[in-house]
Amino acid sequence: MKQKILKLSVCALLCALSVVLMLLGCVIQALDLSVAIAAGLTVAVAMIEYGTGYSVMLYFATSVLAFVLLPAKTPALFYILMGGIYPIIKALLERMKSRKTVFALKLIGFNIFYTCLIAAGKFLLNINDPIFSFNIFVYALGNVTFILYDIAFTRLVTLYVKRIRRKLK
Repeated sequence: MKQKILKLSVCALLCALSVVLMLLGCVIQALDLSVAIAAGLTVAVAMIEYGTGYSVMLYFATSVLAFVLLPAKTPALFYILMGGIYPIIKALLERMKSRKTVFALKLIGFNIFYTCLIAAGKFLLNINDPIFSFNIFVYALGNVTFILYDIAFTRLVTLYVKRIRRKLK
């Protein structure tokens, strides 16, 4: 029982940290995507420490709170459709043996989420920004950025597991 309470408490703190990070993205709008991705690191920590169930719970709680509480919805939208869900999907996909299949599925998943992000930003939130356009250049740039993000994310998770995790215990 104490172990479950500890896990829930840590997830609640990670949720609060994520929402505060995204609030920073509301204050400095140029950081809205960056803070959503940084908030996604908390989901990765929950996945590593407590498993899929707690990370999914953290993702949904943070998504709801960010969308309800944040004055600007763009960081929440980025978190819901990319930054928060990706660590869960990445962990599940990387259990597969074929690296080529994993890479292809990641790119397909990214393009699906990216299309949803563009549609939601353009049609639901009426955002008039060049990044919210169905343009081949935007998709190409998005895919290159996603590959770099995936590499950086893997390195950050490795850093956490090899160096930071044992210092926290």
